[in-house]
Amino acid sequence: MRAGAEQIRRFRYAVALSVAVHLIALFGAWPALRESLQEPAAPPLLVTRLVELPALPEERKPPPRPEPRKPEPARPSPAELPPPRAESTPTPVPAPAPAAAEPPPAPTPSDPPAASAPAAPSQAETRAAEAITAAQYRLQLIAYAQRNKPPYPRLARENNWAGEVTLEITLRADGQAELGLRGGSGYEVLDKLALDTYQQALRAVPVPSALRGRQVKLEPLRLVYRFVE
Repeated sequence: MRAGAEQIRRFRYAVALSVAVHLIALFGAWPALRESLQEPAAPPLLVTRLVELPALPEERKPPPRPEPRKPEPARPSPAELPPPRAESTPTPVPAPAPAAAEPPPAPTPSDPPAASAPAAPSQAETRAAEAITAAQYRLQLIAYAQRNKPPYPRLARENNWAGEVTLEITLRADGQAELGLRGGSGYEVLDKLALDTYQQALRAVPVPSALRGRQVKLEPLRLVYRFVE
């Protein structure tokens, strides 16, 4: 047992000594290792050298070949030339004599112009003539009524009645005339007086032939009734 303990102790001493030696070697090489780690080694310098290449010889082009000349045609000698032709002068041709101008034909007597037919009257002219005839017929009725005016009604004279009556006259296509009351005076006796007066005038004055065959309305008649002694 004592021998085994001695071997263990020696083994431990050997291990401790080996560790100490390694530590001393490690601490001795530490500064060099530190510098190698901190400062990287500079790469070796590359030295380049320019080398001039010799110039290549220029390629010489072959000279152009001369084009073959075409042989010129042989010129004829003066003896071979044909003799010149004599130019013929043109003979003048006499111009034809101008033909005699024919005399202009004698003017023939023109036919007398035919009598132009009278132009038909236009619609506007027809209406204008119709309006003039209707106005003249209206004046004839008024003139007849003034000449044959009946006496003022006694009832209207006693009551001093006065007023204005408006009559309307229409000529029919069959030639008859219609008389109507367009505006009364407000008194029946005066309205009847106006209607009777112009009804008698329409029977006495004939309708013009230019107004027959169509319906024509005359301008209204305005009658004023007032008793004056």
